[in-house]
Amino acid sequence: MEDYESLMEKSNKITFVTQKKKGESICLSLEAETSKQNAVWIDWNNNKREDVGEKFNETLFGQYTIFEVDAPEIAIYGEVTALYIPRAKVERLEVNKNPALEKLYCSENNIKELDLSKNVNLKELDCSENSISSLELGNNLKLEQLSMGVNPIRSVDVSRNLILKRICVRGSQIENLNLKANANLEELNCSDTNLKSLDVSRNISLKTIFCYGNHIQGENMTAFMNSLPQRCDTTGFLYLTANKTPRGKTEKNVFTNGDINIGKNEKCWRVIVNFHKEL
Repeated sequence: MEDYESLMEKSNKITFVTQKKKGESICLSLEAETSKQNAVWIDWNNNKREDVGEKFNETLFGQYTIFEVDAPEIAIYGEVTALYIPRAKVERLEVNKNPALEKLYCSENNIKELDLSKNVNLKELDCSENSISSLELGNNLKLEQLSMGVNPIRSVDVSRNLILKRICVRGSQIENLNLKANANLEELNCSDTNLKSLDVSRNISLKTIFCYGNHIQGENMTAFMNSLPQRCDTTGFLYLTANKTPRGKTEKNVFTNGDINIGKNEKCWRVIVNFHKEL
């Protein structure tokens, strides 16, 4: 017969390490299917046993709750479908032992690596404003929303994420962005990156593009405008330039009147410069 600790190791769990000190507060939110909520508990003292008071109260699911940190390493047991843990000074997050996870929001932390290879049910991911230098998404075929901006990432492969509807890589170090496989994409935010070209010709569902703060110029700008899907039967918004980007970068996108004519009159997009001026 297996001992208690062995059984716990085989249980669904999410583990994270925080830089917060004992006694400091931490705010998080969990979701789980109603039938599974009774099995969710948080090992606040890291003794790998469920103690009195560690059961996650069913009235707390779906709302942010403040807890007191007891140990730097904390484990969440049970089939949790969503974890929201922003601004919690998390430096390590392991979610690959909980394949039930569908939503992960862990922005504004100090995470350097994120292994999502076992999270095949993941639909929404926000890991923006961390220290992640690479992210593999090849197994996350159900992913619909991806926000990974303000990370030192230079490239990302979304060729297998065919049902993505929203991508945000703003403020990252992305130099190339291949979106040819993402026909369902509706919103793209690639502002404040290092793009010199952008092709959205296969993204027939696109409605909003933020691409200010890049280096798209000359023939590449004209090619980008020509790649815009037709929006004469609906409304498309293109945020092309900014006086000064939110992260203080100098605007290096350069367009001509001819480029604007393509985007506005031939493709029927509403072209907006400097955040508010529509051409």
